[in-house]
Amino acid sequence: MASRDDELKNSTVKGKGSNGGFVNGLTNGLTNGLTNGNSKTNGLVNGQNGKNGNNKPKRGMMKTFRGRMAVWAVIGVVLLLIFGAFAFSANMFKGGGINWNGINKYADVDTSFISVSSVNITQYAFHQGYGNFYFYIEFNSKFSESNEYKNLAYIFIQSGSSTGYKTGYINANYLIRIEGFNGAVTGSLMTYNGTGYDWNWITSGGISISESGNTIQGYVKTTFSSDARIMVVAQNGYVQDITPVVGIEKTSLVVLQSYSGDKMNIKLIPLYGTVNINDISVGATSNVEITNPSVLKNVGEISSPKTITLNIQATTGSAKIWVKSVSSDAFTTTIWGYGYRKYIGKGIVIDGIFDDWKNIPKYSSTSSVKNPNIEMENYANTTYSGNNYFYLSVVGSMLNGNIAPEMSKTQSSGGGTGGGGKPMPKYPYDYAEIDFTTSNGYTHKIKIWGYNGVVMGIQLDGKNAENIVKVGVGKDGKYGALEVELQGSYKIKSYRFVMTDWSGLHSIATKSGPVEEAPEFSSTIAVPLLFILAVPIILRRRIR
Repeated sequence: MASRDDELKNSTVKGKGSNGGFVNGLTNGLTNGLTNGNSKTNGLVNGQNGKNGNNKPKRGMMKTFRGRMAVWAVIGVVLLLIFGAFAFSANMFKGGGINWNGINKYADVDTSFISVSSVNITQYAFHQGYGNFYFYIEFNSKFSESNEYKNLAYIFIQSGSSTGYKTGYINANYLIRIEGFNGAVTGSLMTYNGTGYDWNWITSGGISISESGNTIQGYVKTTFSSDARIMVVAQNGYVQDITPVVGIEKTSLVVLQSYSGDKMNIKLIPLYGTVNINDISVGATSNVEITNPSVLKNVGEISSPKTITLNIQATTGSAKIWVKSVSSDAFTTTIWGYGYRKYIGKGIVIDGIFDDWKNIPKYSSTSSVKNPNIEMENYANTTYSGNNYFYLSVVGSMLNGNIAPEMSKTQSSGGGTGGGGKPMPKYPYDYAEIDFTTSNGYTHKIKIWGYNGVVMGIQLDGKNAENIVKVGVGKDGKYGALEVELQGSYKIKSYRFVMTDWSGLHSIATKSGPVEEAPEFSSTIAVPLLFILAVPIILRRRIR
């Protein structure tokens, strides 16, 4: 059975009611009803103004007059409905889209780091009605600005299914792909035909889209489930802006994490309306004590950003802590921060925190590539307790990968889906490779891959090595960085780092020569040091 939205859409937009119903109904119905109807023209004329002069019309004529008035009343109501529908339709479908006034808009959280303003999303919105799915995206500048790379925007939609393209936040089974170049925007609707991580989409329909100033809006002739989860990604070459996950006109929540000293700050940001938060749980790699755990329970309703501060102490050695889950009545996106660590122990701890590398000699890389996410900055290697440790930082973000691994060169650079004639990559990962040679002449290869700062796989000499190779990803100062622990007594003679992005671009840094032991303050060093410090005090007393 057709919905009320469909009926209204058909009557106002497709013209079934406006052209067919209004013209045929008003012409045929009014003409036939008044001229050839129950009392006809003669009955109406004679009854009102006929031969009887001022005498009242007869009972039958009176009924006829009342019938005429009823007909006119019905016609008046129909006309009001038709013209009201026209007015409503003109308002809702103005410019090929809908009137977004009063429809929920979600603000992107922190986009200050996006270097290309035409793909820097400021706010976005979605709406369903009339059998259509409507979208609205606003940027810092005009989306269709011409660049070396085409501007691309993706609306990933998870609707009624838990399988689809794994973006890190949702499993998308639908995609609206939008392209902006040389002042024009185009787009299409696509469905997923892959296995979860490979970029395999099939075009399933066109879209209606327009651009005005810094905004693009449009619609596709389909609807999605009421609990659909949606994420927007805009990119230009290697620059991409990823928005938090939202629903269709539903309240959403963003969770941010930051750390300072012995404190962990959890910032809760409702994107629209009020969010009721019941409980927040945290995870830790070892025993920690939270001196104010009650702040995690029964947070209650929030309608504006709220920050919760945890006071943390590591009870033994070192620990890493993070937000594990948030129980609320909203769609929740957790933007993972870098794990907190109370550093007490010796040597290197693989945790994505790099304070323990400060005293390790580092070497500067001379690599220079277009993609800052694989352009190496500093690197190092050390040993501790029989294991090897590696450190590498890049100018951009480590293991950034690409949510939408699609080359986006302009048509003038070669055109085609792959851009410049290159085939589109299958997977969105960035790769970090460590090749090393031992003193006995054997060579080995550690391979690590991931995207969006998350490690997706680890291999040693082509085999799964998650049990003997540990990896930590984070930010060291202004650089994205990686640290690796290789368990086992490998005596390394030389090594090199190779960074490769999802498009095949790569950079290399090589180091030869023995590595130094990681510094530690042990009892064997402490006893002689204390004796040396005590000598001047003893001599001074003797002189007295």
